[in-house]
Amino acid sequence: MGQDENKELRSIFEDEVDEAAKTATYEKNTRVEMEPPSPKSKGHSLVVWGLGIIIVIILLAVFFRGSRAPGSKDLDIMGQRIEHLDARVVRLESFGKKVVSMENQFAALEQALSALEASNRALKEQVSDLSRKTEDLSTGTGTPSVPAKPQSPSPTQQTKAHYHEV
Repeated sequence: MGQDENKELRSIFEDEVDEAAKTATYEKNTRVEMEPPSPKSKGHSLVVWGLGIIIVIILLAVFFRGSRAPGSKDLDIMGQRIEHLDARVVRLESFGKKVVSMENQFAALEQALSALEASNRALKEQVSDLSRKTEDLSTGTGTPSVPAKPQSPSPTQQTKAHYHEV
């Protein structure tokens, strides 16, 4: 039993030593990877960054080249279109004024028409009354009716005006 325990202790001890050796080797390799960059690699990264910035600037210039401000030719064309639209607006406003005046004239004509219709009805009534009276006179059945004279104010009533004396 003593030998079995010794063998076990030795195997455990050897395993511990092997693990310690592996850990030391791993730490040594890790430290090597974490070395500060050399001046040569620093210059290399600056060159890469510089090229990247130049490429981005070129891409932006190409991208925004088509969207620059319109030239004088484009402005002239736009100015002509605006003048054309202004002329159309002025024409439409004049048409609007003409429509308003026509509506006013139409309203006046409607009023005149209604007045003419009223006078036409009154004339028809008068003609029918006159025709009936002439028939009555021609047949001899009716007596002519004399319209009553309106009473005029007497001269005494005209002269007796009441005035307020001050």
